[in-house]
Amino acid sequence: MDRVKATQNLIAETKRKFTIFSLAGLLIVLFFSLTALEVQRWEIQAQESIQKIFHITQSQNSLVQQIKVLGDQLEDKIPISKRMLIRAEIRSLAMALDIENKKADEWAKNEAPLLLEELKNSIQLSNITKRLNDFADDAEKFSTEGKWSSQAFKQEISFLNQGAQTKLTDTLRVLSKRMLEANNRSLSKFRRMGYIFVALCILLVFLVWLLVFRPLYGAVISQQTKLVDAVLDIESANRSKMEFLANISHEIRTPMTAIFGYAELLKEDGQIDSVKRDEAVSIILKNASHLLGLIDELLEVSKAESGAMVVQSVSLDLPALLLDVWSLLKVKAEEKEISLEFTLMDEIPRKIISDPKRIKQVLFNVIGNAIKFTESGFVNVKIQFERPDTLLAYIEDSGCGIKLKAQEKLFLPFSQGDSSVSRKYGGTGLGLALSKRIANLLAGDLRLISSQVDKGSTFLFRMKASLPDEIEFISTLEQPISSRKFNLKDTSESIGSKNTLKNRKILIVDDAKENARLFQIYLSSAGAEVLAFNDAKSAIEEVKNGTQFDLILMDLQMPEIDGYTALKELRKLNYTNPVLALTAHAMEEERLKTRMSGFSDHVTKPVNKTRLIAIVESHCGIV
Repeated sequence: MDRVKATQNLIAETKRKFTIFSLAGLLIVLFFSLTALEVQRWEIQAQESIQKIFHITQSQNSLVQQIKVLGDQLEDKIPISKRMLIRAEIRSLAMALDIENKKADEWAKNEAPLLLEELKNSIQLSNITKRLNDFADDAEKFSTEGKWSSQAFKQEISFLNQGAQTKLTDTLRVLSKRMLEANNRSLSKFRRMGYIFVALCILLVFLVWLLVFRPLYGAVISQQTKLVDAVLDIESANRSKMEFLANISHEIRTPMTAIFGYAELLKEDGQIDSVKRDEAVSIILKNASHLLGLIDELLEVSKAESGAMVVQSVSLDLPALLLDVWSLLKVKAEEKEISLEFTLMDEIPRKIISDPKRIKQVLFNVIGNAIKFTESGFVNVKIQFERPDTLLAYIEDSGCGIKLKAQEKLFLPFSQGDSSVSRKYGGTGLGLALSKRIANLLAGDLRLISSQVDKGSTFLFRMKASLPDEIEFISTLEQPISSRKFNLKDTSESIGSKNTLKNRKILIVDDAKENARLFQIYLSSAGAEVLAFNDAKSAIEEVKNGTQFDLILMDLQMPEIDGYTALKELRKLNYTNPVLALTAHAMEEERLKTRMSGFSDHVTKPVNKTRLIAIVESHCGIV
């Protein structure tokens, strides 16, 4: 699920980057395009404005020239009718000139863009507008007023003398020249717009590549690299799982070979002496115990992978816990003739608040590994307490060490650091991965500090160790009495050997006939009267018929009626004596479920004779 989620995240991230970069590129292209269009519009507006004022100026110049020509034609010798006609034409031209003057004023006030401010200022500085207005007013006045005598005519027309006309015309010519220059400049800019557009297109292509396609290409390559890495990780994980399954198969088949072989030997050789029989039984028990440990380890890893593993917070005796671990592992170390030492680097608290079971799991795994991979020399465990609430355990050994490449996947589940080493020493490769998960749950960590091939390794286990209200610190560890060796055979014979269950009537309900028969033999050897059924329905009928039992061992997973339903039916029949769940379910969740359902205890299969008799004795009130 994690890999699927990671792949979905990669695809979502790629889509997000594609959207962002595409929108950014679109905005950039839109910005530069609108800018170019605005520049072009501005230049076109300038061209139109120049053309408009140019036409107005040309029209003004033409009207002035026409008025000048008509004024030159006015003489006393020409007939009055013709003079009146000339005056009318001059009046009409003066009115037209006045209209053009107003157009020029309007252009200067409203239509001249900022780019033509220089031309506008030139018009204003030349005072051409006032001159043209005065010229038009005088021309109109001449054409409508005054006497018709030659002398009066000469006085009225004096304003049109050659010098004044020439000055006005020259001013218009200069103004036309300036307009032409402005027009040429605008046209030059307009011509350069083509090059600007080409450069702009190149710039846009570059910007789109730089800001859009390049990041997108980088994002695609990055995502492709991540996907390839993910595929390689999956392939590597698959290879690791295949190696793990092959190793698990080896770890299971090796003890099963011994179990089947020695069981067959016991069955076929009826004349086997007691020494060989005891040896065969011991080997079968040892290998069965190994298989049970392997199953427990797999279940723990499964819980850790699914997030179902939990830790408890209880007050525990830290020195007693450390000495208990030492005493149990000391036997392994002595078998390999290596030293196992626990030392305190400074004072440690006698009591801490944590989970003793999980702490032991980590220490057993890490120290057990150190012993397993050490052929000679030592394994030293140094304990340190850092105030206010951190416990440190340094595990040093003089073993084979760990190769640098193998260190990279040392704490990965279903992966072993070096397959050649695992083949030599055995094991599933789950211990360190499980221990690291537990250390994390204990608000700590497990890591490899140093390792050299053929020289040894050092691990650091760090965890949070809260202190109780009353704190006592110690500086030394003393070997407990419990560290001495016990003979399992003697212990097993001491329990149940005195018919401690005599006069006790016990019912066993288990759909596995072999298991039911085995448990019947176990309890019968302790003097109990044992009745066994292979289905819950028969057991319920037996109780309903009035048979009294001191204790019932009930399997949980059975056909038709399971153990939970059977317990409810028994309670309805007013059966109040203990009912123990006898099951292969070893998960903590199952223990909690049986407790909440009303079972008196949870007994996990496989269970040996000694433990089963002891549990039954405790629930029957036998001390």
